[in-house]
Amino acid sequence: MCSSDPVSAADLAVNRWLLDGLDEAFPDAPWTLLSEETAQEQLQEGQPLPSPWLWILDPLDGTKDFLQGTGEYAVHLALVHAGTPVLGVVLLPEPEELWFGLISPGSGGRAWCENRAGERRPASLSARTQVSELVLVASRSHRDARLEQLLADLQLGDTLAMGDRKSTRLNSSHLVISYAVFCLK
Repeated sequence: MCSSDPVSAADLAVNRWLLDGLDEAFPDAPWTLLSEETAQEQLQEGQPLPSPWLWILDPLDGTKDFLQGTGEYAVHLALVHAGTPVLGVVLLPEPEELWFGLISPGSGGRAWCENRAGERRPASLSARTQVSELVLVASRSHRDARLEQLLADLQLGDTLAMGDRKSTRLNSSHLVISYAVFCLK
C-alpha cells in the first residue's frame, strides 16, 4: 500500500475476515499469511518468511474507489510456493465474479470465472505476445513519476487509467484476468 492510500475500516474488516477464514478452514496448514495490512509488522529486512508456502492478500484493492462508490475495487489473493506463484484469486464484489488463475507444474495453467451461482466460464485471454502490443491498465489514483518512467521504459502499446473514458470499453473480466495472469507469471 502506498503511504498516501487510505486504510478504511472496510480494509481492516476484510483483512481480518480473510485471515480468520484461512486459519479456521486450514488450522494445521504449513503456510504464512502475508497481508497488505499486516506486512509491516511481519516483514523484517533480510529475514525470510518462515514457510515455503505463502498466501499474499490484498483485502481491498481500490480503497479510494470503494469509499467513493465507483465499484472499481477487488479482493486479491495469491498462493506462492517456494517463490513461485501457483494460484491467484480475484473477487469482484460489484459484478459478483470470482476469478481464478491456477498454475500446475508441468501442465501449464488454467483461468476461469465463477458467478454467485457457481457457474463457471473460461477466461478469455488476449493472443498478444509482443510487449509493444500490450495494454497496461493502472489505477488513476497512483500515477506518479516512477510509474510514468516504467511505462516509458517498457514501451507498451497503450496504457489506460481505471476510470478513464476509454477503459469503459473493457469489462471487469478482461481487467481482472489480465491482473491475475500477470501476477501468476
